[in-house]
Amino acid sequence: LLLHPPTVPQKEAESECNKSATRLMGQGRLSFFSLLRNLPLLQASLELSRRSSVTALGNVPPSFAKLSPVRAQGLSMSAGKQPEWMKEKVDAGASTPWYHMFTKGDPEYDKYMAEEWGFEVHEDRKLFEMLILEGAQAGLSWQTILKKREGYRAAFHNFDIKRVAAMTEAEQQELLKEGSGIVRNRLKVKSAVANAKVALQIQEEEGSLDKFLWSFVGGTPLLNTRKTMVAETEESQAMSKALKQRGMNFVGPTILYAFMQACGMVVDHPLGTPEWEAAKKRLAG
Repeated sequence: LLLHPPTVPQKEAESECNKSATRLMGQGRLSFFSLLRNLPLLQASLELSRRSSVTALGNVPPSFAKLSPVRAQGLSMSAGKQPEWMKEKVDAGASTPWYHMFTKGDPEYDKYMAEEWGFEVHEDRKLFEMLILEGAQAGLSWQTILKKREGYRAAFHNFDIKRVAAMTEAEQQELLKEGSGIVRNRLKVKSAVANAKVALQIQEEEGSLDKFLWSFVGGTPLLNTRKTMVAETEESQAMSKALKQRGMNFVGPTILYAFMQACGMVVDHPLGTPEWEAAKKRLAG
C-alpha cells in the first residue's frame, strides 16, 4: 500500500496499515480509490510517527453547526485500537516540511503546498477553479493537474463562471484535441460547463458561491486535531449531497474533502508540525 518504504518500524507499520485498510474496505467505509487518494498523507503519517507518538482521540466530531471558531475535528479512520507505533507525539521541530514525503522536491508542488494548500479561499472564481481542478484529478495525481493548471486556466477562460457556462459544444470539442493543455476526458470537460451553470444558479439564489460552500463548515475553518487521515467527513458528505442535488458532477465526498483541504475550509496539516502550529496561530489571530 505504500508508494515508498517507510524508514522505521517497517514491518509493524506496513502490517497495521494493511490491516486497517482491509478492515475499512471490508466495512465499506473506505473505497480503494479513496485509499489511493490519501496515500501521500498516509505516508506522511508513517514518517511522522517515526519521530514521535500520539495520544488517541475520540472518533466522532461534534456537529459542525455547534462548533466554535477555530474548531477541531476528531474523526479517525478507524474506531479500532491504535497501534503502538502511532502513539507518539509529532515532532514540531522538524526542519523538513511534512509534505516533502510526497512532493519529492518538486518546486512547483512545494510552492503550492507552502503558499496555497490550507489557506482560506473566498473568491468565487478561485473556488470554482478548485472545484473543477479537484474533479479533474479523479483517478489521477494532483501533481499531474498542478502541472496542467495554466492549461486549464487558458482552456476555461481563467475560470470565469459565466464564460465557462456559455461554452459551446464546438468549444468543448476543441478541448478534447491533442495540445489543449488539459486532461482530455469528455465527461470531465462537459461537467466543467454543467457545473458552471449550477454555480451561476447558486450565486443567484445564495448570493455567492463563497457563502454557500463555506456554510458547510459554518463559515470558519476547521482545525484538524486527529491523528489519522480520513478520505471524507460529514461536512464533505453534506456538501456533496447538496451539489449533486443541484446537478453538479465530479463532486463526490472524497473529491470535496480534498477541495475543502485545498481551500482552507479544513486545516489538515498533521498535528504538531510547524505548519499546523502556524495555521493555529493564524486562525486564532
